[in-house]
Amino acid sequence: LSGYFFANSFIKPILKIVDGLDDIANGEGDLTTRLEVKSKDEIGSLATCFNTFMDKLQGIIKDISGNATNLNQSSSNL
Repeated sequence: LSGYFFANSFIKPILKIVDGLDDIANGEGDLTTRLEVKSKDEIGSLATCFNTFMDKLQGIIKDISGNATNLNQSSSNL
């Protein structure tokens, strides 16, 4: 029984990461989603990497949106 709880403490965070990446891969992800980092082990490191990835992806999307707006304004001016 204690093995179940021990294994569950590893599996739940990994499943959250998998769900988040799956949502992004299918084009339906929420770019504001971040994971709570509860540990300093490999699972915590994986969650931190996920959060960093989401920050960078959100920044890229914001830059693309800004560039599209600028391009639209420039083409209207021409």
